Amino acid sequence: MSVPVQAAGHTPSITIRLDETIPRVLVSIVGPASGQLVADRLSQAYLAQPEITYMDMLFDLTAYRGAVEPRHVDVIVDAYLRVNRHPLHPCRTAFVSPDPFFNHWADAMSFQFTGREHRAFATFEAAERFLNEPIAERPPFSAA
Repeated sequence: MSVPVQAAGHTPSITIRLDETIPRVLVSIVGPASGQLVADRLSQAYLAQPEITYMDMLFDLTAYRGAVEPRHVDVIVDAYLRVNRHPLHPCRTAFVSPDPFFNHWADAMSFQFTGREHRAFATFEAAERFLNEPIAERPPFSAA
């Protein structure tokens, strides 16, 4: 699902695409998309396709210029937890971001999304290495 949005002369976009060959959810956020828009689109994706809560996710934030705040993450977490019936399924989320401190944000999210491990990376290659470990070989991630 691709959701382009117009805002004050800029064209932010949020693209959520399922790569069924892996399976993996690919999310690209570009431009100054608001945190609320990001929260709404991710929540809608979880609620519309609950099966994606059991897949790894790769976020491309290299061209994102907006701001997602804790209150926006709470909206996403609520939708995720409502539809995820197997919270210890060992899924991972990798964020590719130019922000050298994004790893702190990613670590904090692991404690909100039960069973899902979040990490931030500077390159797609590093993110892919993290995600490419077969799910069957991963121990369940427990933030507790």
